[in-house]
Amino acid sequence: MAMRRAPEVIGAALEVAGPGASPSPRRPIAALRIRLLGGFRVEREDGPLFDADWRQRRSAKQLTKLMATQPNHSLHREQVLDILWGEANLSSATNSLAKALHAARCALEPGRTPRQDSAYLHLRDDVLALDSDHVSIDADLFQGVAKTALQSRTVAAYEAALAAYGGELLPEDRYEDWTEERRRSLTTLHAQVLLGLAEEHLRRHELRRAAEGFQAVLQQDPCNEDVHRRLIRLHAEMGNRSEAIRQFQVCRGILEVELGMRPSRPTEELYSEILSDRVPRRPEQLQLLPVITGAPASAGERAERAESSGLVGRGHELQVLRERLERAAEGRGGLVLLSGETGVGKTRLVGEFLEEARCQGIRILGDEIKGEWTNPLLGPLALDRYLATIPPSERQELARLAPAAARPIPSAPAGLEAPLIDVGGNEDQAYLLPAVASLLTEVGGTRPLVIVLGELRDRDGLGLDLVQYLAQLAALRPWLLVGTLDIDWVDRDAPIRRTLDAMSRDRLCVRIEMEGLGPEQCRELVASLLVEGAVDERVFDHVARQSLGFPLFVEDLVRAMKERGEIVLLEGRWQGRLLSGAAPPRVRSLVRAHLARLDADTALVLSLVAAGGEDTTLVTILGGAAVAAPTMPGGVVLDALDRALHSGLIERAQGTYAFRQPLIRSGWLEEMSTVGRAQVLGALSQLAAASGLGRPGGDRDDAAAP
Repeated sequence: MAMRRAPEVIGAALEVAGPGASPSPRRPIAALRIRLLGGFRVEREDGPLFDADWRQRRSAKQLTKLMATQPNHSLHREQVLDILWGEANLSSATNSLAKALHAARCALEPGRTPRQDSAYLHLRDDVLALDSDHVSIDADLFQGVAKTALQSRTVAAYEAALAAYGGELLPEDRYEDWTEERRRSLTTLHAQVLLGLAEEHLRRHELRRAAEGFQAVLQQDPCNEDVHRRLIRLHAEMGNRSEAIRQFQVCRGILEVELGMRPSRPTEELYSEILSDRVPRRPEQLQLLPVITGAPASAGERAERAESSGLVGRGHELQVLRERLERAAEGRGGLVLLSGETGVGKTRLVGEFLEEARCQGIRILGDEIKGEWTNPLLGPLALDRYLATIPPSERQELARLAPAAARPIPSAPAGLEAPLIDVGGNEDQAYLLPAVASLLTEVGGTRPLVIVLGELRDRDGLGLDLVQYLAQLAALRPWLLVGTLDIDWVDRDAPIRRTLDAMSRDRLCVRIEMEGLGPEQCRELVASLLVEGAVDERVFDHVARQSLGFPLFVEDLVRAMKERGEIVLLEGRWQGRLLSGAAPPRVRSLVRAHLARLDADTALVLSLVAAGGEDTTLVTILGGAAVAAPTMPGGVVLDALDRALHSGLIERAQGTYAFRQPLIRSGWLEEMSTVGRAQVLGALSQLAAASGLGRPGGDRDDAAAP
């Protein structure tokens, strides 16, 4: 029963939570995204909100959920009191609402001062509301896209709606009365979209996808006899008589157990037709669009590539890629992500796998430019080259199917603006992503398609959303997405890491974590690079120690040692002379790239660690920074040290700091300017003299001389 509230009492109590006036126009307001589908989560434009932000009061989270689930996201405060505190007395309920509102505002705006206006939760004229100008809610997005899909009845629109559906509304609040109506409406809408997509696939004679769609509907609504009957008939029309009979038995069992009834007469008659084999076959629509991007290599080219590839010790990773391609060929594709540090061999492994796929006649969408695979969906080249191979009539058809993905570029074939995604554009994502999916569906047809995403940089916005969107679609398609991630170039709390972690949990992404080669594999790689003779053990040990088994570093180091004369071939044996450990040119370029992205304080701390050697302590870093010119206060040094650790270039072990990669350390020393090197070494020498220690950087006999 609703309680009668005294407005003046309620208003006085709610003043504790702060006024609900509009925020100052000069105050920057971060966009807020509230996720209700699949579980409650709140994200700000400038970072996620963690559960700890709600620890002040559970009712703050419930209040936010309640407002987010309302169709117009507003309620009179008496309604809020009745829904959340209906069993409490007036004074207690009013006090609880005031505290919950205050805690919710603090959780949504961690930097908000106690008397500052709320940017998201407003209380005006006794009505509490979420500000729709700054708050987006995933349930609202799904509802809008789903209704558009049901009106347009296109595959791309249906798939956009399914991609926007994150799961059941607030599963953790399944038994709360105030969630029931919205949950039921969204579940019903989701089932309608699934059914609409299945019917569209059936209309296009894509029978396998239609069957998968009907099955998905039955997972939502197992007692839907009409969908059971359509799936039974479809199996029979596809020639899967035993599967049709099995589906009828499933239907009969569910109806008897759940509803206490037998299948209807039309379902029984269909079953009789199947038993007597009187259901006519329906032809499957086959997509006949051709070819591979690039021609398959000849036998001689493949042999030459295998001889020079140096792909050693990656049999397991290559087998995972092969197995994932087989799954994709069965219509169960997905994303495979190769992650690891720069130089570990990700790009080479991708190239070897793609060459195998190319030789099998698998279509590949991607471009290799200067040894790096690029993302064809974020640039025109791969699709441009593909479109140049097909007849004008097919180009026109693709342009009709995916007009929202089109961009004019000079090299586009006549009759079609080649698709090019502009990450920085202002296009409506809800329309652009389905257009890309539609285009790929037409390009791919029913045969396997490998989509090379290349290096997934730390980008958010459309690029990151596109990867996640395509991974969701690939689960029911013959698409294999292959991407790489340089973990030493991506911050630990970057959006791309959170997205990929979520995709892994949802089984949309298979992560292959690549590490350096083991000692025997490293030995094998060195031997393959020095085939003219046997290799001295000292050379093997030096290369393994300096490169940590990273194939890129192994190759560059061996090549550089040959050019510098540090190893020579004498009497059929490669022998080492002055093994300096100096960084090869490509490693020094990598160091320069790291230097360009770091601030001066962090670079100085890294220089102190590089010059200090493997046993650089915090005392050494603080002392060196204190006597360097210009000097750095201790607090600044500690902050810079945190950033240096965060960069992944150095690591801490047993109270000391050292570079993770010996060659990066050598390259760092070599790339330091003459003045900078003199300042760092002078500071460490001064510190060493005062403490009676030896010279800095003397922990390795074969380290590069500063």
